[in-house]
Amino acid sequence: MDISTPIIFIGIFIIACVSLFLVFKFGIKEKSYEEAVAEQRQQTNALLGVRAKPKEKKSKKSSKKPKDKSSLENDGDEIVETTNTKHVGFKEKPEILNLPKEPSPVKKEEIKEKVTKQEKKSVNLESEPIKAKKEKVKQPAPVTEKIETAAVKHIVEKKEKAVVEKIEEKKIEKTEVTPVAAPTLTVNTAKEKKKKKSEFNTLQQIKKEKLLTEAIEAQTALQTRIREIRGEVQAEKTQQNHKIKSLEELLNTKNIEVESGNNRNQTLQHQLQQLQAKFNDDLQKLVEENNGLVHQKQQLEGRLTQGQDAESMLLQLRSDLQNAQMELHRLNCDLQEVARDRQNFQVESDQVKNINKQLEETRQGLESQITILTKKEEEHKKEMSHLTTNLHQQVEENRKHEHTILQLRNEIKQLKAEKIDINNIIVQTELQTTLAQLDKTNDKNKTLLIKIEEQKAKNNDLRQKNWKVMEALNVAESRTKTVSSSPKQTSVDVLTKEIRLKEQDSQKQFIQRLFPEIEELKSISAKENWQSEFEKLITKHLESIKTVKETTKDATEENLLKMQVANYKSIIDETQQTKLEYETKLEQEKQRNDTLSKQCQQLNRVPSGDTTATIEKLNEEVNRLSELLRLEQTSKNGNLNGSPKEQNYKSTNGIAVIEGTGH
Repeated sequence: MDISTPIIFIGIFIIACVSLFLVFKFGIKEKSYEEAVAEQRQQTNALLGVRAKPKEKKSKKSSKKPKDKSSLENDGDEIVETTNTKHVGFKEKPEILNLPKEPSPVKKEEIKEKVTKQEKKSVNLESEPIKAKKEKVKQPAPVTEKIETAAVKHIVEKKEKAVVEKIEEKKIEKTEVTPVAAPTLTVNTAKEKKKKKSEFNTLQQIKKEKLLTEAIEAQTALQTRIREIRGEVQAEKTQQNHKIKSLEELLNTKNIEVESGNNRNQTLQHQLQQLQAKFNDDLQKLVEENNGLVHQKQQLEGRLTQGQDAESMLLQLRSDLQNAQMELHRLNCDLQEVARDRQNFQVESDQVKNINKQLEETRQGLESQITILTKKEEEHKKEMSHLTTNLHQQVEENRKHEHTILQLRNEIKQLKAEKIDINNIIVQTELQTTLAQLDKTNDKNKTLLIKIEEQKAKNNDLRQKNWKVMEALNVAESRTKTVSSSPKQTSVDVLTKEIRLKEQDSQKQFIQRLFPEIEELKSISAKENWQSEFEKLITKHLESIKTVKETTKDATEENLLKMQVANYKSIIDETQQTKLEYETKLEQEKQRNDTLSKQCQQLNRVPSGDTTATIEKLNEEVNRLSELLRLEQTSKNGNLNGSPKEQNYKSTNGIAVIEGTGH
């Protein structure tokens, strides 16, 4: 459409120009110069009854008439000279003076009437082509400059030919009138020669003089008339030149205006193409985003029951998309209206070529329409940018919500999986650690028994020397016996129960921190079936949140989600901090255990006299460390996050306590 419309416009314009040129060239029929002269001669011959000789002269002259201007002017001069010579010769003949009194004025009057009639006819013939030429000038000129120049030249040549023809016709009429008068006079004088030669000589001379004076006056009148005609022709030429120049200027201005209108049409078409391309791109993007949102919606519905919130958000997005589609449809309608306006503008431009007066009015109207269209386009662009920004914001918010939901789901799944794994690992690790510790304690007890037996042997030797040393040894032996005789099963059961209670407490605290709004969780913490009851309360809470979200507005939903996300972020940050603290403490405890193991090794190397003192010191340090660990656990029970890593840390802390008690 964009390329075809200007091509059609140009084709119509060319066809109109060609048709006008053909009509001006072939449609208007005019008499040729030869036909007009032949008609005039026939009329004069019928009236005057001219002989054959002047007819031959006329035919010769008619054959010579279509020559150039210079030849025509020379012929006219020669004809005037011949007429003058004939008049002179007519004076010399005395025979022609014998004319009667009565018939001569009648014939003169008839000749004058015929001459006046011929002059009137010639004047009418002159006026008719001049009028026709003026009417031709009034007709609309063709568009191209070549056609204009050709038409102007053709008109000028025709006018010059018509002027020359008029001059020649008048000269020919003079030449024809004089010889016609001559034979009539000769005939009359021949009849009356014999009767009255002497009487009428004087009268004939007077009449000849009168005729000569009349002929001279007629010649002067004709010359003045010719001069006037030449002046009129020159004035007409100047007027025509001015008119042609004005018409050329008008044509140039019109062509410039038409070119400017075409350029504006092309710019409008280019802008419309760009807008259509932008609209198509935006539609494709919106369709792709809609498909992606629908796919995400299906995934969310299949995975969780909490996807209903996402469904409500997707419904809102669909409504927004429908509104955007409606607006796009409206914009397309506006574009169609713009195209219609453009077509109307083309039709108006075609009409403007034929109507010169309405050019300015139509131009102003088109400029106003163009300004309105530009304003509309700017408004549409602003609306599209606003819609795109809103859509991007909504998409980002949906992504954030989906990301948070997925994180929560993954955390819940990880908690469940880690809970099972941790329980199994804890049981296994506890059994392994307890068995290893028991083995270590047995080995240590064996080594201690061996040392004690050695010391007994030594002490038996020393009993005789110092009874106080004997009492200290008895106390040490009793302690070692109590440590060696402690049952294995009781220690393991107690440790497992303590670890499980600690895990349950940490999980409960984590759930309470996730859902601080549920106050009933605190009352259920002492029961055995606390997990099922927690699940029921959480499901009820989620359902209540859904109902509240359906009733409240979008702004409140976003605020709640943001608050929850901030809460989750704060919880995650706290867990990371506690993780780092526990890692540092574990490293410190490992270092202490290493130092204790080194000290034990050194004590094994120490002589037997100092064993009792070192054992007592070690027991005191172990008791001190266990008390410190308990105090730290009690102080940080309120800040526990329930994450699987913390549970691992707690299990390691429990193992460390067991090791401390074993020592």
